[in-house]
Amino acid sequence: MSTATAGNTTHATRAKLIEAAVEVFAQAGYRDATLREICRRAGANNAAINYHFRDKEHLYLAVIEYIIQDVRAHMPYSETDPSASAEERLGSFVRALLRDLLRDKSPKRIMLIARELIEPTRGLDLVAERIAEPLLGRLRSIVRELIGPSASEEQVFDCAISIFGQCGEYHRGQAVLTRVGPYRVLDEAVVEHLADHITRFSLAGIRAIAGTEGL
Repeated sequence: MSTATAGNTTHATRAKLIEAAVEVFAQAGYRDATLREICRRAGANNAAINYHFRDKEHLYLAVIEYIIQDVRAHMPYSETDPSASAEERLGSFVRALLRDLLRDKSPKRIMLIARELIEPTRGLDLVAERIAEPLLGRLRSIVRELIGPSASEEQVFDCAISIFGQCGEYHRGQAVLTRVGPYRVLDEAVVEHLADHITRFSLAGIRAIAGTEGL
């Protein structure tokens, strides 16, 4: 076997281990996931974990890094139109966030991050630093522009988290909401409607806070 072929095989095995680990960690959680099951799904020898990642924790951290790259590729990080108003940028942010949360391409990555929030490991620090902090920072800057310079950091933070909460609820509760609400399928048309509603609702709330608290 040539050096190039061996390198490709090694890379392919590593990729299969990560893909299998995403599934197993998402389903079982870090503590209950077994390396034997991960290797079985990846079609790899049990010694492959030690060769590529050293141990279970380093494999898990590699999985978190893999998920972070995927999230960052789809989350609304970059500004759309620099000349757009804060209201328009908020709408773009909400729309992109909803689309990402409700897309069906990578449900397991969201499950895994959700597990981190319930059963934190060292991976939560990476999620906070690489996903939550930059994403929340961008939203807070939009809220700050909307609410005005006199608002406290707590008010800005609370408004930003409220916006996140509205978007997140349609992901967390979609199994129930599609049964009891008017939306049987959260398709693109519904996402557009929800993005418009959340944006208008949030703008009204931000303006109410600014007006009633003398900001």
